[in-house]
Amino acid sequence: VQKILSAWVPINRKSLAVAFVVSGLQMGTVCAYLISPIVMESFGGWRDLFYLYGTAGLLTLGPWFMFAKDSPDQGDVVNKKMEMEMKMDSNNEYASQTSIPVPSSSKLDEALANFKDAPWSEFAQSPAVWAMALSHAANSWGHYISL
Repeated sequence: VQKILSAWVPINRKSLAVAFVVSGLQMGTVCAYLISPIVMESFGGWRDLFYLYGTAGLLTLGPWFMFAKDSPDQGDVVNKKMEMEMKMDSNNEYASQTSIPVPSSSKLDEALANFKDAPWSEFAQSPAVWAMALSHAANSWGHYISL
């Protein structure tokens, strides 16, 4: 999803697009919490939830594979206004500096070396890292306990 957002959304709208995606994930969870008891009572149990959500995922997968494109260059869905916005965005010096290149497979060894050379003991002792880890655990715990 991040790759699609980086290619399709102009830089001045990226934060709104990411907020929309993250909100959609949370709304999906809330909707599932509301629908699940009805499905369980109507169709005979918790196992039917897996069939329902699995079928919904598979039904979404077909159109996604047919219509989703990684970048506007791969399809013919871009209208003139969108094309102009993207050209202006690509001409923006800030946008070109902040774009993140996709690593090639030849750089895998370099990435592994960087991973091994990371200061893991400093990370483990950093209060900021602990704060992020604990806040993520608390947020996830709320989701998991509600399930």
